[in-house]
Amino acid sequence: FEGSLSVPFLSRFDKDLVRLGTVVFGTDVGEFTRLDSDGVDVYVTASSGTTDGYAKVIKYSPSLVALATGSYTALPDSSPSGIGVGPTGVFVGIATGTSPSQTRRLVRFSADLSTVLNDVDVTALVDSSFNMPLPVGGSVFVGSYKSSTAQMMLRKFDSNGDYTGVSSTFSGVAGVGRHLALGPDGTIYQVGGSSVSGGTLRDFLAVAYDQNLNQLATATWNGPANGTDMAQDAAVLSATQVFITGQSFNGTDFDGV
Repeated sequence: FEGSLSVPFLSRFDKDLVRLGTVVFGTDVGEFTRLDSDGVDVYVTASSGTTDGYAKVIKYSPSLVALATGSYTALPDSSPSGIGVGPTGVFVGIATGTSPSQTRRLVRFSADLSTVLNDVDVTALVDSSFNMPLPVGGSVFVGSYKSSTAQMMLRKFDSNGDYTGVSSTFSGVAGVGRHLALGPDGTIYQVGGSSVSGGTLRDFLAVAYDQNLNQLATATWNGPANGTDMAQDAAVLSATQVFITGQSFNGTDFDGV
């Protein structure tokens, strides 16, 4: 997947990162943000390229053929963030309106994108820095980060998007905590940045939870320059192999790690 604000496009690569194909879009599709897969097809969130300001989800085949498009038209000025494809549908985090009256929605589309099944206002439950819905069985987990209280939060919702009352809050965080990954044993990993020295520096932070959001373990990493380090995403290959990517300040600028 690739894209830009001016010319969004979608590319397919093989496992050795050899490009197999690319499709370029017109003005009806704005910026791409996130993508996920059901194991066969790919679902991509996109902001509208027209003046209506509606968030979209587009489904593609492995050969980059557009199979379906779903639009969120209930509220104007909507922009998508994260997307999670699960057994009960396609979940998308959507922000609507402009500050200070912006609302945050957890929206569930049918797998064929023909229907919005649920549209739940989660403004009071997740901060503006919320991103990836992670469907797990009949539940959906959503991470967010609140800068005013330096807290990384994780909330559990049911398959309709209704809040279950189960949550976890990790304090002393100076960076995004909205990126989630699922391990093969069902463990949920949330990554971001941890405060060091009163919040002036950050280290990579990873927190492991069970599905009742009991904290199982934490890990931090300080880059070689002892500067600001920020975890951005994670992939889990096994219960003992968790890969985290992000950026590390080298004293002059940031390196990707």
